[in-house]
Amino acid sequence: PVRQLEILELLRMISTDEGVAIILISHDLRVVAQLARKVLVLDQGALAEQTTVGELLSRSQTDAGRRLAGAFREFAGECHG
Repeated sequence: PVRQLEILELLRMISTDEGVAIILISHDLRVVAQLARKVLVLDQGALAEQTTVGELLSRSQTDAGRRLAGAFREFAGECHG
């Protein structure tokens, strides 16, 4: 079966080689970090923040961004702890 990493690599190749923009909707910041240069954080369907993954994790400007970053850190800690 095709795995997630193979699909992500294929998307990255298509985007780079063909110059195609990709809109990726995900709660998984690991996936977003691999493909996205810009991140839009939505809160109840409204745009709350536009940033990078690094900025989101280090100094988010909104409650929605901080909640998402906190959930990512908590999940990452559970996986490594």
